[in-house]
Amino acid sequence: MSARSSRRTNRRGIASVLAMLFLSLFTVLSMSMAVSSTSSVEIAGAQHRGRIAYAAAESGLQFVSHLFASIDDLPSTDNPDVLDSELPALWEKINEHFATLSGTANLQGQAVTIAETGISLPAIRVPVETGLSYSDFTVTIAKGADARYMTVTSIGRYGEARRRIAMTFRLGKDTAILKYAVASRSALVVSSGSVVDGDLYSTWSDYSCGGEFVPNYVLDETSSVNGRLATMETQATWDATDLGQLITGDYNGVVYEAPPIADEFSADKFDTSKYKNPETEIRPGVKIGALIDLSTIPPDVTQNNVRFPPEDDGTPREFFDRPVYRNRTFDNIIIPTGYNPVFENCTFNRITYVDCQTGIYRSSNLKEYNPELPPDKQDFSNTLPIKGYWKIGNYWHNANSWPDDQSNNVMFTSCTFNGPVISGVPKDFFWTKNSLYFDGKTQFLNDYMPEASILAPNFNVNIGALSRDNSNSKLTGLVVGGLVDVRGEAKIDGTILSMFYPDIDMGVGRAEIRTNIGFFDDEESSVPDDAVGTVHIKPNPDRMMPMGIVTRIVIKPQYGTLSE
Repeated sequence: MSARSSRRTNRRGIASVLAMLFLSLFTVLSMSMAVSSTSSVEIAGAQHRGRIAYAAAESGLQFVSHLFASIDDLPSTDNPDVLDSELPALWEKINEHFATLSGTANLQGQAVTIAETGISLPAIRVPVETGLSYSDFTVTIAKGADARYMTVTSIGRYGEARRRIAMTFRLGKDTAILKYAVASRSALVVSSGSVVDGDLYSTWSDYSCGGEFVPNYVLDETSSVNGRLATMETQATWDATDLGQLITGDYNGVVYEAPPIADEFSADKFDTSKYKNPETEIRPGVKIGALIDLSTIPPDVTQNNVRFPPEDDGTPREFFDRPVYRNRTFDNIIIPTGYNPVFENCTFNRITYVDCQTGIYRSSNLKEYNPELPPDKQDFSNTLPIKGYWKIGNYWHNANSWPDDQSNNVMFTSCTFNGPVISGVPKDFFWTKNSLYFDGKTQFLNDYMPEASILAPNFNVNIGALSRDNSNSKLTGLVVGGLVDVRGEAKIDGTILSMFYPDIDMGVGRAEIRTNIGFFDDEESSVPDDAVGTVHIKPNPDRMMPMGIVTRIVIKPQYGTLSE
């Protein structure tokens, strides 16, 4: 055999060996790919079943959340939190509500199990479109050692897949109002460079007052709302009425058809009388103690026939005999009805309670003035003495509809508060009579009851309104008034609740009765020539509601506790 023939034979042998090697390799690769493909299908199937099981578990949690939200017959309370003594009755209500689900279509005819430790729902099927016919979930509601808390555990199942999620819920007062920076039943004005870090809500809906257009919001171009403007109106009504025409500052849009709050904060939803009870606990284990009657403490001076408000704007107003206290420190005081004091550079520790007559209504005290008759012949239907009037537009107001000894007009100038200011609850609003004016540098360093700085239902509350300098007012927690106006330099870490709705009895003047955040030039509150300062408000929805405000008890999800 020649060398050339030998080389050809060797090459053919090597090619055969290589072909066999590649054939073996391709066979192994094919088998590996088949195994890998089968594994991927199995993994994908397991993941798919797991996702459906997790979705079923989520459905169970949402189902129970909806059931909790639908329990609308839990009692209301004016305590800052649910009391231990209230828990048995609350759990009885919850158990009754879930018991009514037994045998219903929601549970597919099955029964609820109710025990001392909690509630168990049977497996509830959830239809899916692919694979197995149904997934399902089971839910348990476990009462905590502190019965205000409950842990809801939902287990979803699809085939062999199981997924578990859990979240804690809490029985507590409805604090939804605290998510707003300002909640007002009157029209709301934000002006003069004010900054609001949070949502606003105005329930005002009477947009024509004596022929004047009064929208629910005025936001000038110098101010901004880092939040949304909530309204009960539909977008169609908002657009048709052009309610946004006086909104020229920055904001983050409008919330239409917001849940109503107008009826939740009327005068009958407040009861501040507990603050006058020495045995009331301001917090667990700490009683309020006895309040000292301010009238038993001699003033520095008494000023007679003092005009209110003090500006000389040419409009007849009110005149008071005022005891004046200067540079004093007070601890746990009550200002008796009709005392009308002035405080200058004073410090207040613990409770400052402003008392008033609670049973007088405005009723028909405000009537149209007949220019052909003298004031003493006007048709004012009033059981109280009539001695004077003041006028807005064409309407005369009976200045003595609430006598001075039945109300409390209190002025604080550059004072410091180490506790809240609380008032009685007049059934009606008359701004020149029941008023709290915080002028100058008002500081609230309120560790004593941080959930509220001012709790003065149906009082006229003005902060910085009479200031001629950088007022630099600071407040924390809830600020409640009939109407609340904040001017000058002010910072509020909390929520303003302005609860008075100016009704038809206020006459054409009600167009000017609005909640003012920042200086705003109107008939009731002109801008002083040297006005300075802006208002900054940021709500804190994690605070408790203060004692004295009646709200319903709800079951609230604690979103930070969600776990798998």
